[in-house]
Formats: sequence, C-alpha cells, structure tokens
Amino acid sequence: MDFGRNIKGVLQLIKNSWLKDNVPDSVRSQNVIDYVLQLRERICSSLDIVNENEQIAKKRSKFWYDRNTKAVSYKEGVLVLVLLPLIGKPLQAKYF
Repeated sequence: MDFGRNIKGVLQLIKNSWLKDNVPDSVRSQNVIDYVLQLRERICSSLDIVNENEQIAKKRSKFWYDRNTKAVSYKEGVLVLVLLPLIGKPLQAKYF
C-alpha cells in the first residue's frame, strides 16, 4: 500500500482476470506458465512498437526544433556570457 492506494502487480492483475466470470474457458484452462510466457511476449512486442513510435516522435521534434536554429561560432578572445551551474547547488545557475 502506497499513500493509501493499493498498487497492483502483474500477478494480481492475472489473478483478478482469471477470477472474473466473463473470462472464456480457453483462458481459464490455459497453463499458468504458458499464459505468463505469452503475456511476456506481448509486453515485449508492445515495447518494440512504443520504442519505434518514440524514435519517430524524437525525429519529428528535432526537425521542428532545428528549423529555427542558427549556427554560432566564436573567435578566440571574444567575450561571451555562459550559463554554468553553481558547485554544490545543482538547481541554481549563474552567468559567467
């Protein structure tokens, strides 16, 4: 129990789905090991699809971000402002 809520794990979800009356007999009569292995394969294939979609979204956002960027180069001796984090204070930064 976490903050007054019951967090369900994979085995609890499987148990609850098997105990429901509307579950087909083919699922109920299936071996637990086979069911878990098939569930694992489905999760892995879902993760592959999610990773592919994530890569597409990253490329799309990079394209839109890079549209308005301009290359900047500085010569030696030119003074610039640099935003650096403060040592010991990771959430603060200061211009140098």
